[in-house]
Amino acid sequence: MIAVMGWAERLSRGERRGSARPLTSSECRAIAETIRESLVTLRIPLAGDLERFVTEAEWLGTFPAGPFEPGGAAYSDRQRGLTAFLLMEQARRVAWMLLAARGLKGKGVSQVLRWVTGRIDRIAVQDEQAQDYLFELEIAGRLRMKDGVDVSLEEPDIVIGPVGRPPLGSMACKRPLRRDTVGRALLKAREQITRRGLPGIIVIGMEALFHRSGDDEEKPTVIYHADRARDLESEGRRVISEAVGCAAAEIGQVFRSGTVEGLLFCGLMTGLLRFPSSYHHRWVRRTMPNPAGDGAVVTAMERLLFG
Repeated sequence: MIAVMGWAERLSRGERRGSARPLTSSECRAIAETIRESLVTLRIPLAGDLERFVTEAEWLGTFPAGPFEPGGAAYSDRQRGLTAFLLMEQARRVAWMLLAARGLKGKGVSQVLRWVTGRIDRIAVQDEQAQDYLFELEIAGRLRMKDGVDVSLEEPDIVIGPVGRPPLGSMACKRPLRRDTVGRALLKAREQITRRGLPGIIVIGMEALFHRSGDDEEKPTVIYHADRARDLESEGRRVISEAVGCAAAEIGQVFRSGTVEGLLFCGLMTGLLRFPSSYHHRWVRRTMPNPAGDGAVVTAMERLLFG
C-alpha cells in the first residue's frame, strides 16, 4: 500500500531509525569534508542549500554515534536530528557528484557547476532550475566514475567516448515537471541531438514527476509511505508508464527521426518503509530502444549508469 504523508508529524519512533544500513557519524563527517574539499578544488563558494547540507552533516558528525543510536544527534535535539537525517541522502549524492565533477570536461562544466549553490533541497522544492542542472551533473558524474569513459558537458548535454579517442555518442537530459510536458521535452532533446550529429539517447529525469505535489506553498514535495520497497518502486514504475502514455505521439516522432537510439526514463524514488523501518531511496527506471535498432546503445548506457 502507498500513501502520501507529511514527514515531520507522521514518523513513528521506529521509522526515525533510518535505513536498513544505519547512517554513522563518521559517514556524515566524510560527506561534509568531501563537499568542502571539492568546492575548494572547483573554486565554488559554499552557499545556498548546499551550505545547510554541510552544516547539518558536520553537526551530525560531532556525536559519538549515529543520529538515532544512543548518544546520537536525535537524543540531543530530536527535531533537528530528524530533519538533518533526511537531508543526508541528498548531501551524499551531491558529495559524490562534486567528486566526479573534478574530472569532467567541456564548455558546459562551469555553467552547470554554478547552479549547485542554488535551491537544490528536494524536500523543500521540486521545480527549481538548479535541480535541472543537478540532474545533468549527476548523470555525467555517474558516467565519469566508470573506467575508460571520457565525459564532456557540451551539446546536446553530455558527450561520451573512450578515453583518448573521439566521442562516440551523446545524451540529452531533460527533467519535466508535469506529465503533459514530457512530449515537449522529448522533441527538444531530439533537436539537440540532431544538431550535435552524434548518435544519442534521451534521458528523462522523473524525480519531479515522482515527488512534485503541485502545492508549492503548503507541501511542495510528496513523501511516500509504503509497506515494502517493492510497493514504493511499483508506484514509480506506474508514474513512468503514465508519462510514456502521455507522450506516445512524440515518442513516435522522436524515433522516426533516426537520430535517437533510445530513451531512458529514470529518477530517484524515496519514501518511508514499514518493513524494514527505514527511509528508502532507489533509482527507478525504464528503457525504450528505438524500434529501428537493436537496442544495444541504450542498454549499454543504462548499464554504465546503474550497473
